Amino acid sequence: MPTGLFDNHAHMGPKEKIEIAVAKQMTGFPKDPPEAMFRVDRNLEAMDKQGIEHRVLSPPPLLYGYELAANEQPEHCRRINDWIVKETEDDRLFPMGILPLGAPDAISDELDRCVNQLGMHYFAIGTHVGGAHLDKEVPEEVWQKFSSTGVLVMMHPWNQRDTDRLDAYGLENTLGIPIETAVAAARLIGAGVMT
Repeated sequence: MPTGLFDNHAHMGPKEKIEIAVAKQMTGFPKDPPEAMFRVDRNLEAMDKQGIEHRVLSPPPLLYGYELAANEQPEHCRRINDWIVKETEDDRLFPMGILPLGAPDAISDELDRCVNQLGMHYFAIGTHVGGAHLDKEVPEEVWQKFSSTGVLVMMHPWNQRDTDRLDAYGLENTLGIPIETAVAAARLIGAGVMT
C-alpha cells in the first residue's frame, strides 16, 4: 500500500489528441496547456516540488471521446488507455482509464481488457454522455460490473450544461462544475444505481 502524500486527480494525455480537441473548442481548456499535461517527466518534477509521493494520472475529459460515433469510441478508448498505461510505468504513478460510454455494448469488453491485460484499477467517466444522463445511457449491468470488479470509478464533471446563466465571473467553473456533478450523482442515487 502506498504511503505518503497521494494525489488522486491529475491529467495527462497524448499531445496531438489534446491539441485536436482544443482546436475543436470541445471544452473550456487552456490553449497552451502545461507540459505536464502530456509529459510524464514534468509530472514527476512537479510531484517532487510539491512533496507528492504517488499520483493517479487520467486523460482529461476532453479526451473521453463521447462526441465520437458509437462505432469509433471503443478504438479511441483503447488507444488512450494503452497510452496512459505506457506513460505511467514509473512505480509512483497509477493510470486511470476511460471507457466508451456512448457504445454501451463495448464498455464491459474494454473494462475487462484494462483490468485483466493492462492491470488498471482506476477509471474515469463523465457526468453525462453527449448530454444524455448516466442513469439512462449506461446499462445496469455495467454498474454491476463496476461493483463486482472492484474498480474505483471517478465521475468527472465536463461540459457543464448551464452555460447561458453561468457564462460570466468564472461561474461556469466555480458554480457550474459542482452543480453538474451534484445533479449527475443525485440522478444515480434517485435511479437506484447508487444506494
